[in-house]
Amino acid sequence: MMREFVRVLRPDGLIIISSPDKAEYSDKPQFANAFHVKELYFEEFKELLLNYFGHAQFYGQRVRYGSCIGTLNNAPTPPANFRLSQGRAHKFLSIPEPVYFVAIAANRELPVLPTGIFVPEVPEYWHQHTALQAGIEERDQQLGYLQGQLLAKEQELLRATAEHARVLEDRDQRFESLYTRLLTKEEELRKVHSSLLWRNISKVRILRERLCPEGSRRGQVCAKLVHWLKTSGRSGTSKGKSTGGSLERILVVAKSMVPVSSHRKHQLVSFVFSRFGSFFQQTESYRRWKDMQLAPLKEPGNPDCPTQDPPLRMPPLIQLDWGGMATLVQSFNFSDVEQPLVSIVIPVYNHLEYTVCCLASLLRYVPQCSFEVIIVDDGSHDETPNILTKIKNIRYCRNEANIGFLRSCNRGASLARGQYLLLLNNDTQVLEGWLDELVNTFQEQSDVGLVGSKLLYPNGKLQEAGAIIRRDGSAELVGLNGDPESPEYNVVREVDYCSGACLLMKAEVFKTLGGFDDIYAPAYCEDSDLAFRVRKMGMRVFYQPRSVVVHHLSVSTNDSSHEKMPLVARNVNTFVQRWTDELKKLNEVRTIAFFLPQYHPIPENDRWWGKGFTEWTNVTKARPNFKGHYQPHLPADLGFYDLRMPEVREEQARLARQYGISAFCYYYYWFAGKKLLNRPLDEVLQSGAPDFPFCLCWANENWTRRWDGCEEDILIAQSHTEADHAGFIAEIAPALMDPRYVRIHGKPLVIVYRLGQLPEPRRTADLWREYCVNAGIGEIYLAYVQSFERMPMGDDPDLYGFDAAIEFPPHRYPVQTELSQPLINPEYQGVLFDYVRTSENFIRRTWPSYKLFKGVMPSWDNTARRQDVSHVFVGATPERYEYWLRRVVDQTRRLHFGDERVVFINAWNEWAEGNHLEPDREFGHQYLVATKNALG
Repeated sequence: MMREFVRVLRPDGLIIISSPDKAEYSDKPQFANAFHVKELYFEEFKELLLNYFGHAQFYGQRVRYGSCIGTLNNAPTPPANFRLSQGRAHKFLSIPEPVYFVAIAANRELPVLPTGIFVPEVPEYWHQHTALQAGIEERDQQLGYLQGQLLAKEQELLRATAEHARVLEDRDQRFESLYTRLLTKEEELRKVHSSLLWRNISKVRILRERLCPEGSRRGQVCAKLVHWLKTSGRSGTSKGKSTGGSLERILVVAKSMVPVSSHRKHQLVSFVFSRFGSFFQQTESYRRWKDMQLAPLKEPGNPDCPTQDPPLRMPPLIQLDWGGMATLVQSFNFSDVEQPLVSIVIPVYNHLEYTVCCLASLLRYVPQCSFEVIIVDDGSHDETPNILTKIKNIRYCRNEANIGFLRSCNRGASLARGQYLLLLNNDTQVLEGWLDELVNTFQEQSDVGLVGSKLLYPNGKLQEAGAIIRRDGSAELVGLNGDPESPEYNVVREVDYCSGACLLMKAEVFKTLGGFDDIYAPAYCEDSDLAFRVRKMGMRVFYQPRSVVVHHLSVSTNDSSHEKMPLVARNVNTFVQRWTDELKKLNEVRTIAFFLPQYHPIPENDRWWGKGFTEWTNVTKARPNFKGHYQPHLPADLGFYDLRMPEVREEQARLARQYGISAFCYYYYWFAGKKLLNRPLDEVLQSGAPDFPFCLCWANENWTRRWDGCEEDILIAQSHTEADHAGFIAEIAPALMDPRYVRIHGKPLVIVYRLGQLPEPRRTADLWREYCVNAGIGEIYLAYVQSFERMPMGDDPDLYGFDAAIEFPPHRYPVQTELSQPLINPEYQGVLFDYVRTSENFIRRTWPSYKLFKGVMPSWDNTARRQDVSHVFVGATPERYEYWLRRVVDQTRRLHFGDERVVFINAWNEWAEGNHLEPDREFGHQYLVATKNALG
């Protein structure tokens, strides 16, 4: 290119050429102009021109802002440049740091050109810009004023709305309470007036008046007999045997003379014994009747045996008066540690008395691990700086202005020297072992990212055992105002997050995350956001109940409570927008419905029950036993289906998925190598359809003619040898490797129906686990159903090598009731149970310290199998089932995490037990809709 310039240039001609200064144009600002083919440094530019021309003069160009002073009479005065540096003006003639080089080059002498300043005319748009800028500033002032007014109105509206909501809620609660009491009394009165016993008693009264009129001799004899019965019932032990024998004979004679059915005789006896039991305590009939009643459960978790709550233990708090503060502070003797294991960061803002008590508790319960204390004073204006600066071996730093909790924590963390970082509120007092237990969690558990303490109120009540956070960003402190000694609050477990009052994590992790996110400054939601970011790094958040800290709660924020709610609302919105997908997944609770495969004929059932027998054979034969008894249960949408048809299985999966059921749990009938009812599952595995999750429950009990798994009328017996158990796990191995199979923490879920039937459960568990690892399946997750028997060493699955237990209503906690309706079947001698009270029993059951998956049932009535002696749960409705399931889902959300947020439903299709979610002709889809509603 330069050769071409030389060729076309006349001998006396000159060339004017420029280039960007690569150092100033590109290198310093790190900018690359895509349209520049070549940029040169000055030496390169100079060398290029002098290689082709004998003479060259070089100039620099740069736009500068400055001030110009020049002559007014156009005198030829050369301009001088001045530049301010280090407070002094320095004169120079050249252009400093030019952005562009400009050169004149020729093969002849060149004239010296003066330095020039180009002064353009101020364009019109500049004046318009100035006017617009002034208008913007004026609008900004108006906008600031209006925003202040809007904020004030919003706060006023929030206060008014909260007050109105409180008043309405109070009135609603009072109305609901009164209305419920009214309905209860009306129902009790209706039952009394419509009961068979009431009518029978009325007849007895009429008969008594006719046979023994008041005032007659017979009436006097009858009165004496009643008096004798009363007094004999209260007689001492010396007369007890003879009196009991006399009453027994009277009862036997009376029952034989009453002209009613045996069932009604039983009802009459129950009525008399339940109301006048003290008169008949010495009789054998009374004792037999008493033994038949549902005995209250004796275990601590039984809600029917309430025990008086033990008084809460008040935590040993340090009490402080102002007169003793100086003495207490002077006694502080913190260790000087150069390389502490833990750095304790305590942000403070006023409330010196709380800070001093917090520090005193650190010295009262000195941990075994080394630590340092960093106090970040967020601009306190009380005596805090005067007092805390006098304490030796603590690191005190002060913010000149109040920057808030979040930024104070981050500043303290930046000063930390420990391997672990602990954030501690100043309105706390720690208790014995608090810090060592937090640190130990990192050794006891895997992938720990963050761990929080159990927080107590000063009165001893539980403040927090971890926290959950819902899809809308609202949070709930688990166990709030509960008993801190309850088993469910004393288990190390994963949680959604822990409040920032006391948090421990590795300092390097906090640093990698950049600390609390400044977007939440000055406070609120930063602790939950930190937990979510920790989880995003592949680590877990734990609650450690063995670390106990007393927390006064919101001492500092109460000083500015009027500012709190807008901040909370803003930060919750920010949090939800950031973590929408994670919140949705975190709030999911899986529902697994037990699935009975007995809806297709098999040779064994043909032989035992008759050709073509299926579950439908029994279902269609059922008849109501009393007025209002819902029988038979007949299918609606799916009809009397045959599970050999793939279309049926697809429709079942579609219905289940539509209404929120997460998986089916197929009962697996395996008897020492003999399989029954296996065809539907075999076809599901072979075909890969339906694409719906499933797991297996080994129904490891005898198959009996009475459908109860007991030792009588056995059709095919169960075998429990080690070889049988090895054969079982090998048989189901292909199912465990199916991608649809239900997994918990990546482990296939294997369920045993009756753990008590296994001779050595732990040996069996070890055998199964070893087989699955060697077979390439990996670790498995073992659970057992709490069905018939109670385990001899207790119910904790860990005692038997299992991971979890499964609640299985109605077993263990049913509540018996009396028949209040007229009989239709005079031969009926079954047992009635109260569905509502049973559901309350399960809901109020104390949550154990071991892993328990809660269970619910839509209804239960085995009349189809045992017409005259069936067990019937009365009072079951879709609404009551929804309430039960909703409560259980809430409990599961609070006390389980992740894959272990599972609820079992008994059952999807137990039609002969009146226990099904599948649509029937009476309720249609109502139980399915209730399921979906309860899951939210």
